[in-house]
Amino acid sequence: MAGAEYLSSQRSPRGALPSRAEDDARFILPVPGGEPQRMAIGWLWLGLAALVISGLFSVLIVLSRTPYLQAVIPWVDFFHTALVVHVDLSVLVWFLAFAGVLWSLNSTAHCPRCDAAALGLAILGTAIIAAAPFLGAGNALNVLDFFLMADGGILVVTPEPTSIENSYRFLKSAFYRRLRSAVSSPEAKALIDGASDRKNELGIQNPTDLIEAMARIGEEEARRVTQEVEHFHPNLILNQVRTKKDIEVGFSIRSACKKYFGIHLHYLGYIVYDQEVSHSIRKRRPLVLENPHSKAAQCVSEIALKLSNREQTPFRLQGEEQ
Repeated sequence: MAGAEYLSSQRSPRGALPSRAEDDARFILPVPGGEPQRMAIGWLWLGLAALVISGLFSVLIVLSRTPYLQAVIPWVDFFHTALVVHVDLSVLVWFLAFAGVLWSLNSTAHCPRCDAAALGLAILGTAIIAAAPFLGAGNALNVLDFFLMADGGILVVTPEPTSIENSYRFLKSAFYRRLRSAVSSPEAKALIDGASDRKNELGIQNPTDLIEAMARIGEEEARRVTQEVEHFHPNLILNQVRTKKDIEVGFSIRSACKKYFGIHLHYLGYIVYDQEVSHSIRKRRPLVLENPHSKAAQCVSEIALKLSNREQTPFRLQGEEQ
């Protein structure tokens, strides 16, 4: 009975069923004019641009893993970042843009400035996403070179997962950047580029494996790599330490660098979390001048005293094994 009533309600005045064109017309979204139409066009252009840029990234991703051609792409860790950006643009931004199209066509222009602001923020966010592989989180080549040129490069890390991961990536990038600048042959540079990926097909998992593979290219290149590994001694400072467990994070980072990279990381010390830091910032005065007796200032002074020692001798922290 329900089906019969539905068919009866859909009949024309003459009793006939609606035509195919009439049935389809009920599902056609009318296209308004004026501001809603302009906003819909803007969202559509954003979606199309995201797909085009995503396609360009797919080409760059392939080139970044192509032998010899990968040297043309100088950005650090480009492959992994560009892969994420490629997916974000082709899926996330595209669906966001198409949702904006449907929203604009099915809404009234009560607040044109709000609609324009939403589209503008989406365009800005898309531009930032697309630029991410070329910028990096502190891993730009000029930043790495400044760090490597310093007499004693210092990493300041907080005991948080994101900070630890970023410091790990930075050290890894700086380490292989230093090794790559030490060799001269294209084969040796290509070998180091391949070894920088832990999932490489060469089976290189640590500096020892790299030196053995480099020896097959040339003894001189292997000697240079060995020398650079032995002389690379960056420093680590842990900031905003609250508990004893936070202090142990520095030892863990040092052990991981030794195990996976063969890097002798100097754990110089830690700076405790102190509210006096915020107070000195508000007064725009250095902490060691504003409150030299605070706990954080004493930590800074102790680290500075150790750094003034030209031998760069790492001091022992409480709880560290002798």
